Amino acid sequence: MPGLVVYRFNADLVFYNADRFKQRVRGVLTRADKTVEWLVLDASSINYVDVTAIKKVDELAAELSVRGVRTVVVNLKSHVLRPFKQEWIKGRLERGAAEIFPTIRTAINAFEKSRQQPAISDSSITQS
Repeated sequence: MPGLVVYRFNADLVFYNADRFKQRVRGVLTRADKTVEWLVLDASSINYVDVTAIKKVDELAAELSVRGVRTVVVNLKSHVLRPFKQEWIKGRLERGAAEIFPTIRTAINAFEKSRQQPAISDSSITQS
């Protein structure tokens, strides 16, 4: 879909590969044909993350946000974030870190909804 990139990292995301993850995502976005509005990170193959990797994902999301790219995570297994305090996770989400959707389909639906603009009808235009 124009404006949307789905990317899956096929490994756990930890301190020793977090910078490589960021480089790969940047490369994918650079090669995208159109202007990217949303980056959907498919976490279905990630079974473990550490705090360093989460911070790197947050850094990437902040960097992309400045460029107008919204970062979302999908298919995140419930056990992946279990070792982290819920207050910490909630704080990250409130600060605008990557959003979480249950599936790719729900993220795509949200993307499509965000792009819908109400049509301007003749009756909504006032004349002076």
